[in-house]
Amino acid sequence: MQGALIGYLVTALTLAFFGAVLNVLLLAALTVHQPLRETSGRALLIHCILMDFYITTIGVPIVSITLFLGPTHILPRYFCKYQPIYIYMPAAVGVLASSLLAIHRLIATVWPQTFAAVSNSRVITALIVLPWIVAGSTTIFPTVLNIGPEFVPSNNMGGCEFARAPESAFDMVSAVLDFIVPTIVMGMCYGIVLVKTYRAVRINRGNRTRQRRFEISRTLFLSFLWHTVCIYPTLVVVTCFPETLVKNPYFYLAVSWLPNSFSFVNPIFFLASSRMFQDGIKEFLQCHWYRAAPVHPALDEAGDEMSMVGVGCSWKQIRRRSCPTP
Repeated sequence: MQGALIGYLVTALTLAFFGAVLNVLLLAALTVHQPLRETSGRALLIHCILMDFYITTIGVPIVSITLFLGPTHILPRYFCKYQPIYIYMPAAVGVLASSLLAIHRLIATVWPQTFAAVSNSRVITALIVLPWIVAGSTTIFPTVLNIGPEFVPSNNMGGCEFARAPESAFDMVSAVLDFIVPTIVMGMCYGIVLVKTYRAVRINRGNRTRQRRFEISRTLFLSFLWHTVCIYPTLVVVTCFPETLVKNPYFYLAVSWLPNSFSFVNPIFFLASSRMFQDGIKEFLQCHWYRAAPVHPALDEAGDEMSMVGVGCSWKQIRRRSCPTP
């Protein structure tokens, strides 16, 4: 068992390190690459990436190290009591933020004529704050108000776990509000976007912009599927079959590894789906970001690349379609 714990710790920390690096590169691309900086959903995307970065740098190391130390290690007095605030809540915020990003993408694809109404600063700010309100409302009860099951040191594998009460359904309600409902919304939005873009590609197969939209939509849908693979098995086992984890420690490690790997794999989907991110990271690594690039791709209503324009054209002109393309 000690060998499995060492392997788990090394794997988790390695994935966390590379995940943190990838998330930093995504943030750098959003900061220095002009097409990404002018994308209306940039703030929502930065919010999601920041949550992934927090999980890879703070959440995964804390959970992995405490699990490795085992149940005999004495944790600080309030370490487990307030773990929902610094572990559970950021993970829930990340899922909720991803679902709102999916809704934003759906509006851009299905109702482009109303997209400007949901892209102003007030709406974007509300979409960023809302996940914190929802996740905070389910986190404050067991921590600050002492209502519901408390997080306590685990006597089985180490780390922290819910002190489950037979009459309490708080953990199930939290899972539904913070994870299950957002992933369902995410799947519906990306599914509709995928079908719509696929039909558009079949109508006009030679349109490169529509083909690119379909490829991005397909990748986002695959990202949603990976989301469910990482989240649902852990939720089902922890909330419905906790005794299984106690009987099989190897199964416990496997279930714990899934959510830890999500924030590492998620940036890969972004890198694979968007040429703009690839160009932005290349621009950052080559240290050309402080110079004006000679050519930039324009963006359509959904934030995708559309055509090439010269530096003599402002990005406001590009978005208003008032700038001629070469």
